Amino acid sequence: MPGTSLMTASTKPFLLALALLAGAASSSNAVVLFTDNFDATSNQTPNDQINNPGRQGGSLATLGYLQANNVQIGNTATLPPSPGSGLGDEFLAAFGGTAYVNYDFSTQTLPLEISFLGLISSIANTGPTSWVSVTVGDATGVPFVNGGNVSSVLFRANGGTEVWNHGANAPGGTYTAPGFDVWTDYKIILSDTAGTGSAFGSGGSRMDYYANGVLLGTLNITQLTAGQGYIGFAADRIVGYDNLSIATVPEPSAALVGVSGLAGLLLLRRRR
Repeated sequence: MPGTSLMTASTKPFLLALALLAGAASSSNAVVLFTDNFDATSNQTPNDQINNPGRQGGSLATLGYLQANNVQIGNTATLPPSPGSGLGDEFLAAFGGTAYVNYDFSTQTLPLEISFLGLISSIANTGPTSWVSVTVGDATGVPFVNGGNVSSVLFRANGGTEVWNHGANAPGGTYTAPGFDVWTDYKIILSDTAGTGSAFGSGGSRMDYYANGVLLGTLNITQLTAGQGYIGFAADRIVGYDNLSIATVPEPSAALVGVSGLAGLLLLRRRR
């Protein structure tokens, strides 16, 4: 009947149990593989701290980076602090600076979620199309964005995006323009084309990309294979990164299917 609520004294415990079960199901099988808050051990000693131990977390916390050109941690003169961090406790890349996590994530059997804070500096920028990026590919092509063996997403200061797929590029979705010197939440999910398995198997490869929690686009890319799971970052001008997290995305579980079935039974019971 219109206005009739499903919540009664008899159903409240049942609905609470459903909610708890759904939460457990959605978090099952998720594994945080690698995190880095880029906190500096001491400031104003750039170019020598990106591989310092102690900052990283996750099951692969001992990983380092492969880097080239201008990358810094501990620079207090260029980037504003990210939310919750101190001045200099961010990763700065500039003028061709590149770095990628020294691990081949193609060994993972579930989709991967890559999230980070990104900022485009107003210093020496090239205008509103300046960008931050994330790239996945092999160790020879990563992390620069347009290599023949990598796929990348560029997030621009004007709210535009550009996606690169093994050397071919196309415009992507749009989001609220962050402008310059503003930290923004970005996220990439790498999966098979069904969205439930690894991007590095035989089920195709797909990138879903987000800004501030909003899905901007989905792109089926050239099949990623073993050896093409290196994740990295690059800069053509001056950009910042912070709070990097790489985690597996859980598959829909039997428990979640059970939640749907129980909810259906509850609705049927109420209608009777």
